[in-house]
Amino acid sequence: ECARYGRSVTPAQPTGGPSEPPLLYSLSGRQWQAVDTVLAVLGFLTTELAFRSGGWHRWHAIPLRIGLALLGSAPIAFRRRWPLPALALVTAALATLTILGRSSLLLSVMLGLVGYTVAAQLPRRSSVWAFAGAELSLGLALWIGVKVGNAGRGPVGIEAIQSILPLAAAWFVGDSVSARRAYLAGLAE
Repeated sequence: ECARYGRSVTPAQPTGGPSEPPLLYSLSGRQWQAVDTVLAVLGFLTTELAFRSGGWHRWHAIPLRIGLALLGSAPIAFRRRWPLPALALVTAALATLTILGRSSLLLSVMLGLVGYTVAAQLPRRSSVWAFAGAELSLGLALWIGVKVGNAGRGPVGIEAIQSILPLAAAWFVGDSVSARRAYLAGLAE
């Protein structure tokens, strides 16, 4: 990991010979962008199919269905360059779905992916504020959905767990990665 960041400190080599860095460390910025773009396209297609099979197949629901699928998956393509706007857009899509009484586990995973990126790339103070804002938005959307009567067709906690828990877990993982990077940089100095 130290070689990835250009550090002079290297971890101890195993006795079996020189170790090679994992494949993920050797990807360039363009390759990561391609991976993110593929994830965004796959996310849109699978979300669209899930919405269609979930009862949104009527013609008047098509623009909303496609718009929410795009809003929830397209930001994955630029999450590394603009993590905060990506987090805001995916949160908006998931909050809208929560208000409408429809939960999307796939968009919750997309939100978790963006939340990881925010926590791993931004300073802790900024990422905590972004995380808190996203969680409050989702909680408010759940409350509005319950008040309007759309959310909570099943148990009310399912929508909350499907949207809030993946983001929280991903933020903690991203924050740990950020702390480890800072620790390795301190060792190198």
